Amino acid sequence: MRIRKAQMQVFRDLGTNRFVQDLVAHLEANFPDDLTRQGVEKHETEPFARAGIKKAAGYGIEAREDVREFVEMMALLGAGFDGDTRYASLGEILREPDLTGREKLDFISAQLS
Repeated sequence: MRIRKAQMQVFRDLGTNRFVQDLVAHLEANFPDDLTRQGVEKHETEPFARAGIKKAAGYGIEAREDVREFVEMMALLGAGFDGDTRYASLGEILREPDLTGREKLDFISAQLS
């Protein structure tokens, strides 16, 4: 039995959609006030999550646990925290090419604590 590229893409899409739905449920359960403060209404949580996944990937953050943590930071600090002058050092960390995604998040967490 051979699995074609199109079939593999379907499997990847199903996994991504499941992750997005889990992330949306997580955000709505654990960060409802933060999302409201950021101006994200309930029906906007999925697009918010998808935008966060895409933004995380652009910074080399790809492991699901790490992506979830990045999106949580977006909920807490604002979707554009990576370009916000109040968090300039966090944006610098995210743009550091010599760090892994996990290292970036560890450095950011250390700065925020």
